[in-house]
Amino acid sequence: MPLLTFKNKQDLEESALAIRSLLQGWGLQTGEWMIGKQMGFFLGGVILNPKIIKRDTNVYILYKKLPWPCQPEGRMVFPPKGSIYAKQYYETQEKYQLGIDLMPIPDKQLKSGYITQKKLLVNVASQKINIESPAKFVEREEILAEFYQNRSNQEIRDFYYCDRTRYLGWTTLFKRVGVGLKSKSLIKRLAKVTTDYKSFIKRAYPEFFDKKLMHGGQNSKLLHGQIAYFKEATLTGKVAIYDSKIKYQPTPEKSIFVFSHFYPADTVVLPLAKAIVTQGGGLLCHAAIVTREEQVPCLVGVCGLMRSIKNGQKITINFKEGTIKL
Repeated sequence: MPLLTFKNKQDLEESALAIRSLLQGWGLQTGEWMIGKQMGFFLGGVILNPKIIKRDTNVYILYKKLPWPCQPEGRMVFPPKGSIYAKQYYETQEKYQLGIDLMPIPDKQLKSGYITQKKLLVNVASQKINIESPAKFVEREEILAEFYQNRSNQEIRDFYYCDRTRYLGWTTLFKRVGVGLKSKSLIKRLAKVTTDYKSFIKRAYPEFFDKKLMHGGQNSKLLHGQIAYFKEATLTGKVAIYDSKIKYQPTPEKSIFVFSHFYPADTVVLPLAKAIVTQGGGLLCHAAIVTREEQVPCLVGVCGLMRSIKNGQKITINFKEGTIKL
């Protein structure tokens, strides 16, 4: 299911203030973190309609300012499991239906001042919030495009999950940002970013541009994926196809939650999950990272998953072989 969007301006601003309150409670000052992605575009006046802004955001953070020892090796940081910081983090996400990715800024980027220099501070209910400027966003996307262009198809798939919906979502986002930009040079650079993005996605994910390349159809009794984390070699349970509109409650028998794509806000179901299975993603995708962190069994990159599986269906996952038996 797609992530929900904001109801109105007040809804979005309250969510931004909740992020501010969370990080302020951890001791971070305004200039030591920054809201990026779509929420930043709205707060910065680049995208004006809150109802098309998804409820997930990247929060770029000076991780050495966090109140717990942190030496991130990946692309996200998380509060220590079971800590008061983890409790506050997940409670904020659930209360405001938010996905909050804490994105660490490594030492080499600290020197360039990605967060601290050329800050774009905006007023939200008389509170200052540092947001990612359009220039910083374009710069970041240029770096990512260059990174992906020089990677193999499998490396791209491992790191970046995409399907037709997500591809269209990002190209639409680039278009919306372009409309809100005033600098001709930024508009030109964003156009190149868009072209580069389309290029490496079509190279790494040819199957959702050509139906003949799709595999794992409805008649398949054995699906294959990549093993992100497991405790036991095999696991059997009933499927719950995740719906972001449902508020899931604990049950005596935990479900195997199934996703087409796992968003940051979806972490709220981890305590209720016997396992997580996703159609998209690789070993560096969001689902793989958070399930390893929370020690929830997980299989990612299962081709044909959403066409082959139904709510309540009983499945068996073989984590040694990375297969699902229907």
